[in-house]
Amino acid sequence: MDNQTLFAQTYQQIVSGALGGGNPNFQMFANPIDFNWPTAPTGQVARQAYSLMSCAPKYQAVGTFNFGDASFFDNFKQVLTLLTFKVSPAQQKNLSDLNNEVVASQKAVNTLVASATSDYQTQLANNGLEGMKVIYPPDGLFGSFYNATHWKKDREKANATAQAKYEAYSDLVAQLTIDQSLKDILAKIAVPTGPTSGPAPVGWTKVAGADGVITFEPYYGLDSDGQTLLANLSAGSAGGFSVNLDASKSQDDMSKVFAGFAASGGGWFWSANVSGSYSNTNISESDSNIQATISVKSSASIPVEIGSWYDGGFMTKLAKNEAGSGFSFTPPWQAKGNGSNTVFGENGLLSCRVRSLVAVTGLSVTITMSSSTYNSVASEWAAASSLNIGCFSFSGYAGGSNYSVSTTGNQTTITINDTSTDPQIIGAVLAFPGIGEIN
Repeated sequence: MDNQTLFAQTYQQIVSGALGGGNPNFQMFANPIDFNWPTAPTGQVARQAYSLMSCAPKYQAVGTFNFGDASFFDNFKQVLTLLTFKVSPAQQKNLSDLNNEVVASQKAVNTLVASATSDYQTQLANNGLEGMKVIYPPDGLFGSFYNATHWKKDREKANATAQAKYEAYSDLVAQLTIDQSLKDILAKIAVPTGPTSGPAPVGWTKVAGADGVITFEPYYGLDSDGQTLLANLSAGSAGGFSVNLDASKSQDDMSKVFAGFAASGGGWFWSANVSGSYSNTNISESDSNIQATISVKSSASIPVEIGSWYDGGFMTKLAKNEAGSGFSFTPPWQAKGNGSNTVFGENGLLSCRVRSLVAVTGLSVTITMSSSTYNSVASEWAAASSLNIGCFSFSGYAGGSNYSVSTTGNQTTITINDTSTDPQIIGAVLAFPGIGEIN
């Protein structure tokens, strides 16, 4: 069967059980993310947390959480290079020439990222993950490969060139514009040049890379309420809920749940991690009578704070594109629309950002299916180090008492308790720049 039905059932019950119902602009992850990053030193944000909070999410209700090649900050900066305003013809040419150099230098960075990714995928296909672990210890993943190859230095050099071009362009814009909001933004997004041994400037934070080198990065972090919610979540005192799944039900309507647009989905609904890699075990493809109840002991929506470099009000002003605003976008770019060269909305360069993280802990699941269906996956599931069901993961049970099976007639019931002590991030609440968002 089409697992979009099960994704839809899960989505709607999370919204009603954990987020208070309504339309919270929730993005459910097809693959959960462990909330297990280390506590960063004072004044820093853990690299794993930062990559999640600062990414530019895809505009979709259900699917794999794509971090993408660019961050939200990168896209925010790019939007500022697309602005035009009234200046003398000579200065307009200078602005245009500098802007072309900015665009070209950023394309060079993106090309390097694509080439590095392609190189990694080719080597992974040839060597397998175990082989990559030997060549690029400790884990053989892209980060280890990237830090050990020429791609890291190549990208650093390209980034430095792109940053220099952008700073030259921003300096000229700041000299020519009379809009104080734009002047303030350009000042705040300028990359700090001081030593990272001191405190980060306002609106910025410090992040240690995979190689341990600390750099200044645009600030993101969990606000004080978020820290309290995380503590409550870990203590099991935040709100619990349950999700009841029934593969025999028809597709639930999700056409109005996500920012007023139809939802899209992707990923595997049932998958097992055996020997370090996940495989699709789509039991509902042939068994439409499968039912499951997922119980969550504790859940919380943890706010993500964004730095003062971001001005949502100014983005709203640009999105309205009102006559007399003094700004327009360089053709073919436009504020909103259905094309690919739009800034805001579903297809926009700046379509959405992470506003809060939805996390859960204390999971268990009971699944009922035909015995023949269970027999088809029994050996794989029982030996798996973890089992993913939609946006939930159940781990640490392999070979233990937290995985139990009982059969009555031709029906088999499996009960799994997640033994991990790490909360899971099952989704994010998104904000939409320029569309009813202030900050």
